[in-house]
Amino acid sequence: MADTPTARPSVVVVGGGYGDINAAKALDDVADVTLVDPTEAFVHNVAAWRALVDPEWLERIFYPYEHLLAHGRFVRDRAVAVDGRRVTLASGDVLEPDYLVLATGSAYPFPAKTEEPDIASARAQHRAAHDALLAADRALIVGAGPSGLELAGEIKAFFPDKHVTIATATADGRELVADIWFRAFGVRAHSEYLDGGALADRRDERGYVRVDEHLRVVGETHTFALGDLADADRDMAGIANAEARVVAANVRSLITGTGELTSHETSPPMIAIPLGPEGGAGLLGDGVADAATIAELKGRHMGTDHFAALFDTAPPLAA
Repeated sequence: MADTPTARPSVVVVGGGYGDINAAKALDDVADVTLVDPTEAFVHNVAAWRALVDPEWLERIFYPYEHLLAHGRFVRDRAVAVDGRRVTLASGDVLEPDYLVLATGSAYPFPAKTEEPDIASARAQHRAAHDALLAADRALIVGAGPSGLELAGEIKAFFPDKHVTIATATADGRELVADIWFRAFGVRAHSEYLDGGALADRRDERGYVRVDEHLRVVGETHTFALGDLADADRDMAGIANAEARVVAANVRSLITGTGELTSHETSPPMIAIPLGPEGGAGLLGDGVADAATIAELKGRHMGTDHFAALFDTAPPLAA
């Protein structure tokens, strides 16, 4: 008599950002994975400003979640409440997995991030912003951090005749005149669905979820948090990917019972700021990086090859 197949443990990943998709993909072979996100597709936000100045890039930054998992499933829905490992969705459906990964990321002003629910409307939003920028002679960017500098660099690289002003603040009484403006500040963790639940008090004063060295939510054994939602590290796509590897390894270890849990190591100071396809600067492990290094590392391709492979889609157009 044939053996009855043993049901695989269930994993729910709430959120569809950088860390989320990598954690879900990494666990697809060992668990019954469900990825939950209210939008149709993953948006490669790192390249969003390139898509603003060059709409051809709109064909390279959206990747439908349906193409991600070979065995698991994608549920297009929004988590409205999490109580322990009980996840209530906007549709009324309830998920109660063996392992829960919270990775709902953060909100940030458009065009770096979009809240549009489907690819068509998100592309339309970007094209409208591109047309508005195209018609403007003077652009104002409020926020002079890495994001503001990168956006300014993109605009000047593609439209060198436009006048671009970067402002750190506008509260000193001076009047700044522009035809179009962009806000490049204001990260906010998406953790509101934890209000009123058992994990509500596991957040810090900024709304970030507190995690231990294994990226488990403090006080929990089978619930993890990563990326911009967690307080473990800085809010960067590369760090979210590294955290996803830790979470996936730890969930796999718990499922198989094959070893100790992996700890997350805080990343050293590191940043790469493209200023258009060929310009930029950065701080890498071996010191200050010049424009040629940043162009090769990020500026020319913006990392699109990786996501084409991850989602098993056709390679993106050559940069």
